[in-house]
Amino acid sequence: MADINKYTAKEALNKVIYNNASINTYALSEGLNTVLDDANDRLNIRLEGGTVDGSLIITGGLTVEGATTVIESTTLSIDDKNIDLASTDTPSDATADGGGITLKGTSDKTILWDNTNDNWTFNQAVNIATGLDYKINNTSVLNATTLGSGVTASSLTSVGTLTALTGGTGDFNWDSNTLVVDSSESRVGIRTAEPTAPLTIEGDATTGVSDTYMQLDIQGATNSAKRLKIGYDTTLNAGVIYPCTTSVSHDNLLLCPVGGNVGIGCDPATQMSANTFLEIKKASGIAGLGLNGGGDSRWELTSDTGDDFKVSRNGSTKLTIDGSSGNVGIGCEPSVPLEIYKSGNGWKQYTSNGTVNVGTYLDTTTGWIGTKSDHGLRLGTDDTERMVLDTSGNVTICTGNLIMTGGAEKGIAFSENPTTTEILDDYEEGTWDCVGSATNGGTFNLSSSSDTVSYTKIGRQVTVYGELSVGSLVSSVNCIAKFSLPYVAGSYTENADRTVGAVVLRYVNLDSTTMSLAVRVINGTSYFVVTQTIDDGLEQSVTTDQYTTGDEVTFTLTYFV
Repeated sequence: MADINKYTAKEALNKVIYNNASINTYALSEGLNTVLDDANDRLNIRLEGGTVDGSLIITGGLTVEGATTVIESTTLSIDDKNIDLASTDTPSDATADGGGITLKGTSDKTILWDNTNDNWTFNQAVNIATGLDYKINNTSVLNATTLGSGVTASSLTSVGTLTALTGGTGDFNWDSNTLVVDSSESRVGIRTAEPTAPLTIEGDATTGVSDTYMQLDIQGATNSAKRLKIGYDTTLNAGVIYPCTTSVSHDNLLLCPVGGNVGIGCDPATQMSANTFLEIKKASGIAGLGLNGGGDSRWELTSDTGDDFKVSRNGSTKLTIDGSSGNVGIGCEPSVPLEIYKSGNGWKQYTSNGTVNVGTYLDTTTGWIGTKSDHGLRLGTDDTERMVLDTSGNVTICTGNLIMTGGAEKGIAFSENPTTTEILDDYEEGTWDCVGSATNGGTFNLSSSSDTVSYTKIGRQVTVYGELSVGSLVSSVNCIAKFSLPYVAGSYTENADRTVGAVVLRYVNLDSTTMSLAVRVINGTSYFVVTQTIDDGLEQSVTTDQYTTGDEVTFTLTYFV
């Protein structure tokens, strides 16, 4: 092949052109061909090999048709402002696909056009200088510190870890009301676009064990199953608060807007009395309320399934109200409307106004009601004082009577350990119709208009007195006139039954030698007789033949039954 390095590019072109101007293709050497392009008024040079030594200046256009163009210059300087790539006769997006710039290095650094995604693709990071920003349609969308103000929507799903977030002045709405900030009212809403309070959470809560039932769920850090849930159950129409373990049954604290009722484990709107403000309910077992002032002691108010109410201290029952009977027991299970139990001797209860103390006292053998203070005790009925026991032991019955019942040997004793003979067990006042009779078959009657006499009975002592008038009679020898008594006289030994009294007889035919008169009760009988003592000292009964109709007997007599 001929050596073309001895010609300059200009000399070679001149030689070709002027040596043979009649042909369109010229061979400068084995590696250099030229083609005259009359249509575009240019000369196409095709180098098939070889080297142009020195500077090559082309005043017209330069077209290179090779598949690969290699420029080995250290610096490529082009005065033109534009570089056309893929500038074929029929350029298209398809011919442009994959086109771009490749910077050779250990690995290629490329800027390539991706026709499928319709974008330029950089396989390396892009770094812009400080103070510059990224723009779209001449509007800044991002700089080193700020997202452009024109960015009002984004499909950004994650920003990594934020160490601080400072908001602007406008409203904020995240995920269609999942989180809303109303900047004008300084309010935050969860699941609502219109928060009505500093924090408003919207949703329907229902009491249950599911994790999704409450509007607010506070979870433990070390154990997320331990939770405090707060919400409003619109079905029950009640606020709900309860601590729980996930998927474990629990009792709720319900706050009812109707009357302000509070229920624990129940529905305060439907399961509470209108007069109840706090109710605790359990499905089974004991429902209770504990009170502890901070010390070691604890008070419990409990109600069991038997409907009993108890007040206890450290597990020991102090007060019981029987749910079925209504009986109240202090220190015991009550069997009567009010029962008080406390072991040992002493005062069991008393009522006080700060000065006077009235109560009950029990020891191992007796129990009594009285005052614990140095004051008297008054008893009454119908708000009226009936009896007074003063501090000296004196008893005053203000109204009414002292009535002894219970049969014989029940009465007033005048010693600490009385025998039956030391008990005043009877007192009676009254009248009775005295009946006359006679011994030995005689007849002795009293006038019905004057046969009623009086008596007083105190214990065993009976005193009778009155005035009698003799009625019809049948006299016979040795018929003693007898007068009936209200009670049978007692029988005593050694004539202890002998009883006498005073008597006045009018019109009675007495013995002329009569010195004195008396009335006498015979032991074991229920009558008395009138006796006369004559001058020889002999006492004898007055017989019926000494009486006549209309005679009068006035007497007073005391005897014992």
